[in-house]
Amino acid sequence: MFYNFLIEIRNRGLLLFLTWFSTLIICYLYKEIVLFLFVKPSLIFFEKNSLYFIFTNLTEIFSTYIQISYFIANQIIFIFILYHLIIFITPGLYYFEYKNLKNIFKINIFFWIMSILILNILILPISCQFFLSYQKTINNLTLNFYFEAKINEYLKFYILSYYLCNLNFQFFVFFFICFNYIKKNLQLLKRIRKSFYFLFFLLATTLTPPDIYSQLFISLNTIIFYEISIIYIIFKTNLLKLIV
Repeated sequence: MFYNFLIEIRNRGLLLFLTWFSTLIICYLYKEIVLFLFVKPSLIFFEKNSLYFIFTNLTEIFSTYIQISYFIANQIIFIFILYHLIIFITPGLYYFEYKNLKNIFKINIFFWIMSILILNILILPISCQFFLSYQKTINNLTLNFYFEAKINEYLKFYILSYYLCNLNFQFFVFFFICFNYIKKNLQLLKRIRKSFYFLFFLLATTLTPPDIYSQLFISLNTIIFYEISIIYIIFKTNLLKLIV
């Protein structure tokens, strides 16, 4: 029996490695398209200037392509690792445990996708506009500053923003995991609402880029989701009472 487990772990590990490696190769083959998708949310950089980045090292562009390929492959393989882990431990779980894990996995995927969309559609463009506004302010004075985007530094900024945004959205996954506890302590949750509001603003200030728009967007959306979740819990609890 133990030998069969080792064989299954080996096979799943081989499948995961092949998935990661093939994803890495595909990303590198389409590296120009992938790089443009990374740059597209920040096209506000180039409203008045032509679209270009600078590099100061001979191997910088090549290393940037490799870094992007590794980044995408690592993010995708993490989802596959979660999937294989759930499938591997499923035979030893009760049905309700398997159902809960399956729901958590689906919720995690949903908020992961939502974090990417929000980052690219709202947070990055707003952050770029916020930071570039300082250049316009300074240029109206006696000093002149000209911004030229360096490709590897922009990529670091994008990856950092991605991790921060994704971390914020994982809070919702944690909220769903604690759903049963919240349902039993709903009145307590209502009484400490102000404390949660403060915590949401604190997390948004700590984890988002340092502009007021991103912080307000993340914190207000978290509060809205918090209130909708309470309403949903109340509705579901009352509905179950009526059915029973």
